[in-house]
Amino acid sequence: MKRVAVLFGGISSESAISLATGQAILKAVERLGYEAVPIKVTEDLGACFQKLTKPKCDVAVIGLHGKYAEDGTIQGLLEYIKIPYTGSGVLASALAMNKLKAKEMFSLHGIPIAKHIVVKRGDHKLSLPIPVVVKPNIEGSSVGISIVERENEYKVALDEAFRFDDTVLVEEYIPGVEISIPVYLGEALEGIEISPKSGFYDYKNKYTSGATDYFIPPRVSEDVRANLQDIAVNAFEALGCRQYGRVDFRVNGEKPYVLEVNTLPGCTETSLVPKALSYKGVGFDEFIKSLVETARCDY
Repeated sequence: MKRVAVLFGGISSESAISLATGQAILKAVERLGYEAVPIKVTEDLGACFQKLTKPKCDVAVIGLHGKYAEDGTIQGLLEYIKIPYTGSGVLASALAMNKLKAKEMFSLHGIPIAKHIVVKRGDHKLSLPIPVVVKPNIEGSSVGISIVERENEYKVALDEAFRFDDTVLVEEYIPGVEISIPVYLGEALEGIEISPKSGFYDYKNKYTSGATDYFIPPRVSEDVRANLQDIAVNAFEALGCRQYGRVDFRVNGEKPYVLEVNTLPGCTETSLVPKALSYKGVGFDEFIKSLVETARCDY
C-alpha cells in the first residue's frame, strides 16, 4: 500500500484556503485506499521532515498554496529527500509564481500578455494610462490586488501591494471577461467563465459562497474557446509545468491575454479544476488518484 503524504496549511497568506484543499484531498486519498499521512505544514520544518521520512512516504500530494509552496520552495525540499510529489517542479513553480518572469517567458513564446511596468519601493511613477491593475509580483489568490480607476487611487493601491512584496506589477486594465482554462495531463479542459456579481474577482469574491457566477463552457464563440485552449497549453509548456494547473485569461472581444499560470490551484471538489474535470466526466477521486500515480521528482 502506498504511503501518501498530504501537505496542507503552510505559512503563506493563503494558508486558510490550503486547509480546505488539504482536507478534500485527504478524504479522497483515504477513500482510494492509500495509507494517508496528513501533514500540516508550519514554520517547524523539522517536524514536517520527520513525518515525511520516518517512515518514508512514497508520494507527497501538495495541497499548499502561495509563497513557500507554489513557488518551488516545498518542491525543493521534496527533491532533496527524493519523495515524488504532485504538481509542477521547482523551476516551473518558481517561474509561474513570479509574474514578471512568467511574462518574460510568455513574450519569448509569443503568448499574448497585457502591457505592464515594474515598480519598486519608492518609485511611484505611472507610465500607463488609467485604468490599471496593481498587484504584488509574487503572491496568489488575488491578495494585494487593486484596480485603479483614478489617479488619486494609485498610491493607495501601491501601498497595499507593497505589503506583500517589494516588487509590484502594474498592468493595463483589459476590459472584457475573465476565463480560466484548466490544463490536465497535457490537455486543456473546457474553460470556465468567472463572473463576480460585484467588483472584480478578488479574494472576497473567490471565497465567498454565492459572490461569483461560473459558466462552463464560457459564453464566447467556439473559435475563441479553442484558441484559449491552445494558448493555455502553450503557456503551461512555456514555463515547463506538468500534471495539472490553471491558466487565467482576460478576453476583450475575441482577443485573449494571459494573466498568469496557477501551478497549485484550489483543489476542493467545488474548485475550478475539479469543476472542469467533472464537466468532462472525471470524478474528484479519479483526479486525485491520477495525481498520486503520476507524481514525480525533477531529478
